[in-house]
Amino acid sequence: NALSAARAIAAEQERFLENAHQFLVMLARVPQIRNTSKKACSKFFAGLLEPIYADLGIADREGNLLCSALPAGKSLVMAKGPHYTRAVETHEYSVGTIRIDPSTGKTLADLAFPLTESPGGAARGVVVAALDLSWVTRITAQNHLYAGATFTLVDSFGTVLLRYPRSPGWEGKPIFNVVPTKGMESQDV
Repeated sequence: NALSAARAIAAEQERFLENAHQFLVMLARVPQIRNTSKKACSKFFAGLLEPIYADLGIADREGNLLCSALPAGKSLVMAKGPHYTRAVETHEYSVGTIRIDPSTGKTLADLAFPLTESPGGAARGVVVAALDLSWVTRITAQNHLYAGATFTLVDSFGTVLLRYPRSPGWEGKPIFNVVPTKGMESQDV
């Protein structure tokens, strides 16, 4: 049952990521985005924010944030990073790192799609988004977990990225404690 629930949650999260892909493709074609008028772009993005997206924005060719849905200084999108670099280099949708935003406590996935002059042309910027995985996981876990069950997402280093239901103190911590034992340097427990 636990494996079935985990697979269902993973499939739902994959669906959200694919929908985000289509959304960023559409945004890259919108005139308010393509013209990069900071005021029009920010206003347009602010009207599109919904629970799935913590923030939306545009970064220029150098990775400088040109506009975002949230006010200056409060943006949650990462204009630079692996998602940005891959989008510029491959001209494709890119999912970057999963991170915990310290100001909100939300677990975010960084997404990017290139802005090009024409199909196959050089990227002149990137549409970036911060997908709120905390919200996505809550919605999917509510539909697939049994009462009393928990869901924990960890990175490749064993660091907890999010936990549902939310348990204060878990995010950003290793899932395993390292405990020194007599005769051994350390042991994962």
